[in-house]
Amino acid sequence: VNPVRVTVKFNAAVSDAAATEGSFKVYDAANPTVELGIASSSLKYDNTAVELILSSMPSSSTTYQVSNVATLHKRIAPMVTLEANAPPVNIVDSSWDFIELNNWRIGRTCETCSNSHFSISSEDDMQTSQIFRDTGTTHKGPRSDFNTWDVSFNRTDGATYSTDVIQFGYQAVQIRDWRI
Repeated sequence: VNPVRVTVKFNAAVSDAAATEGSFKVYDAANPTVELGIASSSLKYDNTAVELILSSMPSSSTTYQVSNVATLHKRIAPMVTLEANAPPVNIVDSSWDFIELNNWRIGRTCETCSNSHFSISSEDDMQTSQIFRDTGTTHKGPRSDFNTWDVSFNRTDGATYSTDVIQFGYQAVQIRDWRI
């Protein structure tokens, strides 16, 4: 069984201390005394997110919230803080923004880019065959960046994830801001 991961995103980079043990708690929204254990935490996306790996399994019938229990500081301007016990946020399901067809994936890539990217990638040699940008430009492969098979948090040009579900309609598929 894969561990459950909760990613807490920020609108600016936070200090390294944000990932220290005990900075966050995950708990039942209806009963805040019922907490889920956090096995580990780490910074992701150039310190704009903290990934929490849960040590206990959440119930599918329960709504959970996450809250910081320690004061968090902005990385560049440490005097800008998010005070401890700031209002909690609900945890929502998110999923990767791609469709997998055998050893090919088509989907949105590069969450941090200034323009939206959509890529066609093969699992063979982890190569990207084609990149489309919302500016109308196309970029041919083979190449190794903007690859939908890259779902690690170490690179920012890999597959994206969101709370937007992939939508299938009449003669169309919608993946976030891309329709094919």
